[in-house]
Amino acid sequence: MRNFLFTLVAFGFGCGGDTKFVGEEEDTGSAALVCEGAPEVDHDEFDESQPGGVSVTIDTVVIGDPTPGCEHVKPRTVYLHYKKWNADEYKAPLQMATLDDVNFSVTIPKADVASSKMLYYFQAVGPTKETTEPDGPKEDGKNTFEFVIDSGL
Repeated sequence: MRNFLFTLVAFGFGCGGDTKFVGEEEDTGSAALVCEGAPEVDHDEFDESQPGGVSVTIDTVVIGDPTPGCEHVKPRTVYLHYKKWNADEYKAPLQMATLDDVNFSVTIPKADVASSKMLYYFQAVGPTKETTEPDGPKEDGKNTFEFVIDSGL
């Protein structure tokens, strides 16, 4: 026992009093990556007014789960909610189409593109959570995207 203690003390002094840890500081085991993030929507509003009386296509990018390591998770569904700025209720949401599970697109029918301004927002449904973009209550045109309708006059 005395030889063991002597070796331990000598080893401590041999390192100059600095103890160095070799290897991992913490054994994390084989914990699996958990993908529970909400989908992330990236959308740029129109810079210019849109013509009235014609259909308008809206595009967006949706990442199913932006958690590092979970980029492979695909959104289940993405919806566009829209209305004329002075309407009380939003139209029935339109399901957006995708070819690659990242870029989504939908067209608002020309019969619905009227008024002087249109309000819209996205609802992205992931495997475990959903997101509305922009976030927040939608009353009175708040927390929405918009585009102006050019009446052609």
